[in-house]
Amino acid sequence: MADDNKDKPKEGTVMEEKKEEKEEAPVGQQRAAADYTGTSLKFFHALGFKKNSNKNIEHVNDESLVYLVGKHVAIFNYDNKAHRFILKNSKTAQIVAFCVSSNRRYIALSEKLIDDGAIQVSVYNFNTATRVRTLSFAYLSKQPVVAMDFSRDNKYLVAVTQPPDVFIYLWQLDKARLLGMVEVNFSCTRVSISPWAHWKLCTTGTDTLRIWHYADKQLKGMDPLQKKKDYRFTCHGWFDDEKMVVGTEEGDILILAGENDRPMELKKTLQSVHETAAIWSICAIGRGFVCGGDGGHFTLFERTYDGDYFQLYKRFRMHEKQRIIDISISPNEENVVCAVDSNEMVFFSLANVDIMKSEDASNFKSLPIGFHHDMVTAIDVCVQKSIVVTAALDKSVHVWNYLKKQLEVVKTFDEEALSVACHPTGLRVVIGFKYRMCMFNLLVNDLHLCSDFPVKNCREVRFSHGGQYFAAVVVNRILIFSTYNFDCIGSLQGHSSMVKSICWTKNDTGLVSAGFEGAVYEWKIDGMKREDADDNVMKSTAYSCLCYDDATSMIAAIGSNKVAEAGAQEGEISLRQISKGQELRCIKPGVISVKQAPKTHSAELAICALSQTIFVGTPNGQLLLYKWPLPENAQAYQKYDIHQGEILFVRLSPDEKYLFTMGDDNSLFMFDVDIIVEGRPVSRKSFNYSVFDDVSYILQHELDERTRSIESLRTQLDDVMRDRDKELSRLKNIYEEEKKTHEDQFRRTTDDLRLQMGDAIADRDRAKLSVIENEKQLEALHMKAAEELEGLYQKRSEEQYAKYQQLKEEKDDLVVRYENKIYKLQKQKEEEIMQLVDQHKAVTTRTNHELEDLRQEKDRMMRENDAMFQEMCMEYEMELDGVKAEAKEKLKKETEELCTAKSQTAVFKKKFDGLNSKIKELKAEKDEFVKMCAKKDKRIEDLERSISALRLEINVRNDTISTSEKKILELKKQTAELEKLRYVLTFKFNELRKEVAPKEEQIKMMNERIQEMDEELEKVGIDRDALKQALGGKDEKIHVYQRNVKKNTQLLDDKERLISLLLHELTELVAENDVKHMVYQLKDIIVKYDSKYQKEDVANERDKTQEFERQRDYMEAQLASMKKQSSRKEEHLRNDNVRKTGENALLVKEINDLRHEKKVLATKLALTEMNLKEAKALAAQQQRGPSSPTPAGYSTGLNSKTPDSMYGGGTIDHGGRSTAWGSAPSRATTYGHTPSPAPSRQSGKLVKGATRSL
Repeated sequence: MADDNKDKPKEGTVMEEKKEEKEEAPVGQQRAAADYTGTSLKFFHALGFKKNSNKNIEHVNDESLVYLVGKHVAIFNYDNKAHRFILKNSKTAQIVAFCVSSNRRYIALSEKLIDDGAIQVSVYNFNTATRVRTLSFAYLSKQPVVAMDFSRDNKYLVAVTQPPDVFIYLWQLDKARLLGMVEVNFSCTRVSISPWAHWKLCTTGTDTLRIWHYADKQLKGMDPLQKKKDYRFTCHGWFDDEKMVVGTEEGDILILAGENDRPMELKKTLQSVHETAAIWSICAIGRGFVCGGDGGHFTLFERTYDGDYFQLYKRFRMHEKQRIIDISISPNEENVVCAVDSNEMVFFSLANVDIMKSEDASNFKSLPIGFHHDMVTAIDVCVQKSIVVTAALDKSVHVWNYLKKQLEVVKTFDEEALSVACHPTGLRVVIGFKYRMCMFNLLVNDLHLCSDFPVKNCREVRFSHGGQYFAAVVVNRILIFSTYNFDCIGSLQGHSSMVKSICWTKNDTGLVSAGFEGAVYEWKIDGMKREDADDNVMKSTAYSCLCYDDATSMIAAIGSNKVAEAGAQEGEISLRQISKGQELRCIKPGVISVKQAPKTHSAELAICALSQTIFVGTPNGQLLLYKWPLPENAQAYQKYDIHQGEILFVRLSPDEKYLFTMGDDNSLFMFDVDIIVEGRPVSRKSFNYSVFDDVSYILQHELDERTRSIESLRTQLDDVMRDRDKELSRLKNIYEEEKKTHEDQFRRTTDDLRLQMGDAIADRDRAKLSVIENEKQLEALHMKAAEELEGLYQKRSEEQYAKYQQLKEEKDDLVVRYENKIYKLQKQKEEEIMQLVDQHKAVTTRTNHELEDLRQEKDRMMRENDAMFQEMCMEYEMELDGVKAEAKEKLKKETEELCTAKSQTAVFKKKFDGLNSKIKELKAEKDEFVKMCAKKDKRIEDLERSISALRLEINVRNDTISTSEKKILELKKQTAELEKLRYVLTFKFNELRKEVAPKEEQIKMMNERIQEMDEELEKVGIDRDALKQALGGKDEKIHVYQRNVKKNTQLLDDKERLISLLLHELTELVAENDVKHMVYQLKDIIVKYDSKYQKEDVANERDKTQEFERQRDYMEAQLASMKKQSSRKEEHLRNDNVRKTGENALLVKEINDLRHEKKVLATKLALTEMNLKEAKALAAQQQRGPSSPTPAGYSTGLNSKTPDSMYGGGTIDHGGRSTAWGSAPSRATTYGHTPSPAPSRQSGKLVKGATRSL
């Protein structure tokens, strides 16, 4: 496992390949040539994200997220709402999964290639968006990688493939080397590497939990639970090198631990964390871990250092009961982003979790990148405002501001929205439902019902360019309505099948439409008649969308072939250009639509008049750009891979600067449209949307309530400011007084300490002087002893020199004797060598004679062997001739038999061909019969469906009639109940008003008393700590001085004792008579006292260093204590400020809640009074007699033959209140008993900046 140092990459990096890869640029992103003329698109913004089983979102830094959307990777900064994209290249078909490195520099993408469906993992650099490493799975697996994870040092990566062939791979990234792999027989949804050991892995599947260890080039698994209980595992996370937490669908959290390199085992189970709701995501943080799951639950656990390991700290919950499928925490652990199963992302501030209320759902804020979680049925772009309106099958309508990048209005209905259209002014919206069509006024944050139309199942609606008309499609009819009086001014009939798309012509004089039967018609609004004949009918094509070009008066239509024809396959897409007096031009992009269940209407075409380009969305997720008008044999000059699935809608903004694409993968992409002429972009004047963005409707009663609330808040603010100023002045005076007292105390203590320090310095100076005098005396004694020793040393050295000369002469005599012995030995050696040479010569002559005899014997044996070999060859040739003759006879017989067999096979072949021709004729007859049966069955099925539809409609109408009669009886009963409810509500409102007032005053007084007591306790504690530290410092200084004095006295005594001993021994040595013996004793005395002196010096140096280190440690401790005191003071001040701000916020919040409750009770009371009056009037009218066939207070402006039962019963939602059909929902809309449905007579004004009444 160990590598050389030169091959090792730097810590925390993926070593980039030395050989640069020549990658192709992403599709549609090639650099434009110098002479290029056309349109270029730049990715601007995206809504929605792609859901995966392992990771859906991940933080890149403290403010940026990375996630998959469409076919690409998006990086969103939720601080400045900006997007960056990592686009897939042209060889990649799909990005399946991703993971981010621990240092947030690299991202690994699991890619599926186009050519052979091969799998690879590519590692990209975030900063440069370039690929730095590729891991190929070409010969390992055909299933895509669905889960991955980096090691903490970014040198290793683990990958898991999709069932049925599930493999776990461990790669070394810096060398792109596969370290180990293992095949398992269970699915793995999540995988992770331990941050503290890259050889330890963990995988969780639906029914399995495994801990893996990499050892001996193998991955070995272990079940930590040992099948103690059956769980369905959903997620896991490493807390540290010894603990791991695992989430389950049963709502339990398992805590696994393995201390001191022991195997992981179950230590504790946290049961029913979310009240039996499943846990879907777990993420570890410094103080514990967070988890999320079903029901919108979000829980924070804190670590404990006892047997419980973790304890519940706080639990939060979202507004809507949604499922949190993934959690990502920023590197600084202050921000949390949760991915929700409804295709939204929610922001949660972890930095303020200590002061948040658990029951407050406003802690979660939606990010502006969420989208519908079901198929989008319609999309429209406003002309004067920068808004996009979308409707989906999730029963909601969203209004997006694409320049501000924010969601302005979300409205949820009781039924699915099938179509939508936005007025050019952006002040009204028409929405088509299954049983009706409604027009709404677009308020600041809501949709207000303006009018209701009896139009069923409207799947296509469009406003005219001027906004005075709007057209609605009902199966094969087109109804034209007036926007201002809501009357149906005409009906266009002529299509034999469903109308799939409509478009207004220039100046709103006409309308063009395309039907499923393959017809494209142009209509005139003046006479409500069709202008052209049936020359634009292609029965073999099913049109899905058309687009009208005002500049050229041409029509672009797109559709698919219903059946296979000559040169065209079934379902093949074709783009057609239709113009008067010109030949029909058809282009086939070569894309085939997949057969699927009937879907909603789509709009895959958009024409840019400035750049003369048509945008075409295809079923494979590509956006094609063609020149417009279409030239002969036109080819797409740009292709963009965008969505993972079919592109349903393509829309251009009115100023043609932004393009919007919507796919069936529930994602919306926004592009900047650049017009390029000869390689240079053309500057265009953008439309000033800001002039109209500030204009909107508002209800009068809401405006009055806001003004009243603002005035009351202002008065409250003035009162709070006055109270705060008084409190601040009082606290300031108290602080000044306490400050003076503390300063006096500190001044007195410092004076006492200075006096003590002066006495200590004087003692130290006296001790220094005594030590210096003693040292001088010792030096004088040492000099005298050294002079005496030097004289003795000179005498001893002269005697030793004389002995050395005598020994030298003896050595010379020994050398001469040794040389004579060596000469004699050499002569003896030469004589022995001559004898050995003579013996060697005699032996060599004898061996030569024996060798010659052996050679003669070998030649004789070779001659005998050659003779025997020749005899054997002759015998072998004779046997070979006999075998050849027998083989020739066998060959003749076999050739004769082969000829007879060939003649027989020819006869059998003729018979076989005849039988085959008869079989083909019978098959053709059978196919014709099957086709006839299929046509008859299809006809029968069509007739049965039509009969069932008619029966269903009859039943529905009978039900509506019966329900309307029941509603009339129920209204009579409700009048008495509403009267009783009114008196109960008024009594409760008065009681609540009495209870709230005294409680506020008590809470305020108690908070003030608690705050004063906390401040006094904190100040007393600070003073006590400071005095304790001062006393401790003084005691330590006294001990230090005492130790120094004791050491110095002991040192002086030791030196005096040594000197007395030395003098005693020297006197004894002088009395010695033997000079030789005296010299040896003198040497021993010098060595003895020299070693003692050196030891004392070393001991003194060691004592000095120890004293220095002790003083330094003391100063460092003093500094640390002072820092701790200052930090504690700062922390106390910060906590006081935070507590005060929190208490102020809580008071303001409670005041707002009480006002809101008061407001709600007042509105309920008014509503009940109004309902009571209407119910009384209705009861009085019914007692007089049923004069009108429909319920009072509700009539429509369409003179159609729709039965009255359609409007008889039910309730309608007005701004969150449920009212009866006959009641007035608000002041902005009233319904009378007149037959013509005139709009509301109340005044509605459009104002800029501040919105007024409607």
